[in-house]
Amino acid sequence: MALYMVMVADEDDMDRFIMPLSEDLTYIAKVARETGTYIFGFEDRAQHNAMLKTLDLYHEKMADTDKGAFYFSGPNPGLEKDKPASMSMADYVYARVSQFAQNHGVKVINPAHV
Repeated sequence: MALYMVMVADEDDMDRFIMPLSEDLTYIAKVARETGTYIFGFEDRAQHNAMLKTLDLYHEKMADTDKGAFYFSGPNPGLEKDKPASMSMADYVYARVSQFAQNHGVKVINPAHV
């Protein structure tokens, strides 16, 4: 079961963002096209949870099967420790997710090709 995720930054506050997650590639592609971002295609929930753990964003309550989106805002000590001071949190997390994708075989999909 593949899971698809995009990361959408708040235009007004680049330290706030959402990471919608769905099994419906068509829906996620629509969100990605509207927000100008790429789609991360995880093999399964375990791979997605592994990504969250590398970012110190994983929490058992957020990993329930009925949760479709992960919302983050405000300070997070696990994320803040390595973030360059000049970089927005949204850009930093996107870079970290992209690095995880590259290192762990997560598909990065251009929504224009869906």
